Amino acid sequence: MVDRGDGSRQALTLPIDVHRYVIGADGRTYLLSENVIQEWWFTPSGMEIVQSATWDYRKFTIGATPSDAGVTPEGIVWFFYASLRDARVVWLDMSSRLHGNARYFIRHGEIIAVDANAVAYVCGASRPNLECVAFARRSEEPIWTIRLERGENVTGGALVPGRLYVATAEGQLYAIGE
Repeated sequence: MVDRGDGSRQALTLPIDVHRYVIGADGRTYLLSENVIQEWWFTPSGMEIVQSATWDYRKFTIGATPSDAGVTPEGIVWFFYASLRDARVVWLDMSSRLHGNARYFIRHGEIIAVDANAVAYVCGASRPNLECVAFARRSEEPIWTIRLERGENVTGGALVPGRLYVATAEGQLYAIGE
């Protein structure tokens, strides 16, 4: 880490083994370690953990480490888990209370985006093609599902007002929406 006042290097001691740094849509900074997310900031004496949330993944997922995570503008945490057989989006508040737990049978899922209304957009492989689904925070069932004509591997995408773009490794670009 670098001191922004004088440019000197600073040692940073972290309280957990960090898998990812997260900047939430609420503008705050977080550390992600397996099924724990911690909000933190710097004080004159160093790093301070403000609050943390933990999800007991053992009953629901294969692994402890989500493939992605974030925080909504309202401070609701989301964890995304993907496996060879399904994808799961879990929502909880910073008091570790569960707000949603949606599972969908889709392989190699990728979370494309989470919008301002806490809707998660997930795409992945579904026989015989790709499929995209949208999950609202408090629902276990998708809001919508759409099959894509071609492609086997999602490489990414973007959400813009009124449209979800999805790119595949096979060179397809889909625009879903208005």
